[in-house]
Amino acid sequence: MKKHMNVAAKRIARIASAGLALSVLATPVVAQSVLTADTEISGDAYLNRLAEIMNDIRRLAPDNVEGEGPLLTILPETGEFAGDLGTLSDIDRQLARAGGRLFDLYREIGGDPGERPLLIQRTANGLFSALEGENGNVSAQPGDALGSSLGDIAANDERLPGAVAPVVAAVVDTLASAPNANAGFDLLAALEPDPIAVLARNQRVGLTITGPDVETAGKFAVIAGPAGSRVGQTAVSGDTLTTNIVIGPDTADGFGKILLFSGSDSLTPVTSYDIAVRGGETTPPVAEPDDHGGTTATATPLLGGGAVSASVTGHIGGPDDVDMFSLTVTAPGSLTIASSGPTDIAATLTDSNGTLVGDDDNSGSRYNFAVQTVVNPGTYVLAVRHCCSGSGRYQLDTVLNPL
Repeated sequence: MKKHMNVAAKRIARIASAGLALSVLATPVVAQSVLTADTEISGDAYLNRLAEIMNDIRRLAPDNVEGEGPLLTILPETGEFAGDLGTLSDIDRQLARAGGRLFDLYREIGGDPGERPLLIQRTANGLFSALEGENGNVSAQPGDALGSSLGDIAANDERLPGAVAPVVAAVVDTLASAPNANAGFDLLAALEPDPIAVLARNQRVGLTITGPDVETAGKFAVIAGPAGSRVGQTAVSGDTLTTNIVIGPDTADGFGKILLFSGSDSLTPVTSYDIAVRGGETTPPVAEPDDHGGTTATATPLLGGGAVSASVTGHIGGPDDVDMFSLTVTAPGSLTIASSGPTDIAATLTDSNGTLVGDDDNSGSRYNFAVQTVVNPGTYVLAVRHCCSGSGRYQLDTVLNPL
């Protein structure tokens, strides 16, 4: 038996997780791109829960569940029996625990089990199981009845992504084959969907997307996560995008999407990736290091003495983030600083005394700024912020034409 469980764990591990620190998703397109998530959540809990259910079913052999028993109500939010376990017989207590583990298992892959309780009852014709309000199933095989209930839980989850559905279906088939057919695990061997990435709340998770979708999205590709999530600094090099994301503390358990947009189209995503949200920390992670300082003392050098052009990229992380850049001018000239990218940013240019020299919001292409002014030798500071308390990436291009 132990050998079969080890084989099953290895097979399911390929489905539930690509490793202790890595999960992989593939977009459902002909030329696939791949998203990897550097997360500490592994598939171990899922594997352990599935092993527990298999052991439950083996203990709940058909001969053991003969006869009639009370109708057991298992609550989805806790997976617990809605009553006093002490009033139940030993076999009915085992049934109640097995039903609760179905909800636990579904949560382990990130699913939302909904609000319908699970009903289980020993009857003269076999084991009855159903979600409240549905017809349910009566089977002589306990695994078949419980597997059917797991399928019903998934069928009522409107956000169940396509990559997860075959995993649930294979587990249902595996449960239905127990306890007499260990070969049921072979159903998982032929299963080849890429697993979803399970992300925890209040943890900064590194994301990498590689493939043609990144090239389609372009150098100003934009990543968007579930409501309440924050995407950090993003970089694109060829067909590879790297960034990080923090799932908000109020984001609900269950399946969600990470969307990849082109910098020129914020309405229609290039593609999407299935994720699941589960668990997390109560304390938010330490703030991401700022890419550019927010004071004159920490300003990033943009234009050095004698230089006539320079470019730099940046990221505005939120309403309070201001990126500051220093420019050194050694001879009179006409200075132009223009932004590009998908982010609506505004800028102010001041001299060494703090006197305003120029400012702009939307004179550049789309919602970008363009500051143009005549400058004399000296040091200048450019301050860049989002126009409307948002966030995003940008590029600055600076040209100094001598007079």
